[in-house]
Amino acid sequence: YHKWERGNERWNEYTHLSPRANHLSTMEDHTRSLSKGQSILQSHYDHRSGEFHSPREVRPSKFVIVQGLHTLYLKGLREKMDLKIFLEPNKTLRLAWKISRDVSERGHDLKKALESFEKRSADSAAHISPQKEYADWIIEYLPTQTLSKETLLEEVSKGIFPKMKVRHTLYNDAPISELLKHLKACGDVTVQLETASDTIDKISFTIEGTLSKSRVETIANELFLNIRSITRARKAPEWRSDYDGINQLLALSLLQGTT
Repeated sequence: YHKWERGNERWNEYTHLSPRANHLSTMEDHTRSLSKGQSILQSHYDHRSGEFHSPREVRPSKFVIVQGLHTLYLKGLREKMDLKIFLEPNKTLRLAWKISRDVSERGHDLKKALESFEKRSADSAAHISPQKEYADWIIEYLPTQTLSKETLLEEVSKGIFPKMKVRHTLYNDAPISELLKHLKACGDVTVQLETASDTIDKISFTIEGTLSKSRVETIANELFLNIRSITRARKAPEWRSDYDGINQLLALSLLQGTT
């Protein structure tokens, strides 16, 4: 929902993180239409070229997923959502991902990529980070060790990324106790429960380790007797490994409480 193509002079005034640089009211209108079972014509922005192409028809489905930097920014829109998720990578990981995308994939100059990263910091603090207050589920990706910027840039340039662990923050009545028991029992990952310091409404736990796709599927089959009643899909889920797989299990646990 960006307003301008890459290279437009207006990007000298705004970053992509600014609400004023995006058609957020259109995003809200489209989401409402889809939730009512109505098709939309969505402007197609190609992130590889930074150009707009012909609008695409998007048809409604049993689930509507809204994804982006400002998903939880509009009060009216977030009040319509059944499950609100906020993804919060650590700054070290955000920098690694940006360098990989802008320099390695898009061929941009490293210095300009670093300048862009710092330029967006103010808008990130002002417009993006505050949205996590409204999230039902906060997913924080954290490096397992501290790296200097120089070491990080050197390793990313070689295709080496920092090892990660993930902290999940949920409301304290989230139906996840059985899932945590299964994760602790499997022996492939460690689960460390934490006490939220700023509110009694939330709980946090950090997960570190690896989990195979087959293990994820086994846990899912033990926890959810009729997965398709949750996913509302004809096909079984396509399971993933490691942290993505754990996210799938958490999502199913939370969605089960909304059906």
